[in-house]
Amino acid sequence: MVTELATLLARHQLVDWADRILATQRPSLRLGSLRRGRLVARIGGMPRLNVADLWPEADGKPLSFIAEVDLAAASSLLGEGTLPANGYLEFFYDAEQEAWGFDPADRPKWRVLWVRNDATRRDLPLGLPDDVRFTPVDLEGHVEPTYAEWESWHFAKTGMDLNVGLRYANALAEWNKAREPKPAVLHRLLGHPDHVQGDMMLECQLASNGIKVGNLRAPSEAEARLEAGAGDWRLLLQIDSDEHSNMSWGDTGRIYYWIRDEDLRERNWDRVWLVLQCS
Repeated sequence: MVTELATLLARHQLVDWADRILATQRPSLRLGSLRRGRLVARIGGMPRLNVADLWPEADGKPLSFIAEVDLAAASSLLGEGTLPANGYLEFFYDAEQEAWGFDPADRPKWRVLWVRNDATRRDLPLGLPDDVRFTPVDLEGHVEPTYAEWESWHFAKTGMDLNVGLRYANALAEWNKAREPKPAVLHRLLGHPDHVQGDMMLECQLASNGIKVGNLRAPSEAEARLEAGAGDWRLLLQIDSDEHSNMSWGDTGRIYYWIRDEDLRERNWDRVWLVLQCS
């Protein structure tokens, strides 16, 4: 894969930048409908919860159950210690999709819970509307390399100008299309995200530190100090709109669960930040 992308970079006159681009590579686990592989995750259906766990709520209303990741299965495929080697991660999100991730007040409207191997499935609460009781879809996983997109924080740190960025965007799009000619549902665990509306790392950094994002003004001194920490954020899970589960995020967009490197190492799942992007 690296050689194929390197060839495309040369074709797009990016030889001088190739090393920096290829250095952004991160492995991910691409999640797709279960066929012949190992069950790694599930979207929709019912979550597993520890006996003492209450169903996550925000503003007195139950959150929707989005996805479950089998950590033993995912870790065995990735072959690294990034994720815990046992248990499950259960992902929840605001049933009304009112949380987009740019407002610090959004924090209660998603949840990521680690549960033990012996945790049992919990029935969906009566107060959860029918249209956010998502159809279960079993997912298998395969390791897939990902590279920083040209609008990302990582790309900005390479020092490339707009002209170089656009050439790289074309090269990366060509590489992705060669691997997957037809548009596909993009569920992904770890790696770089597949953007819909550009970079999210600075948004996560500011909003999680109490600063509302999106004001068209020069950054304050406090914001400027915080910007350095944007590079600590990494994708945990990306869930696409998926007709098989009846999930649609905004206008056929995606939701992204982000976590800081340190919080991932320390298993601080309560510090995850979520962003919704749609076209």
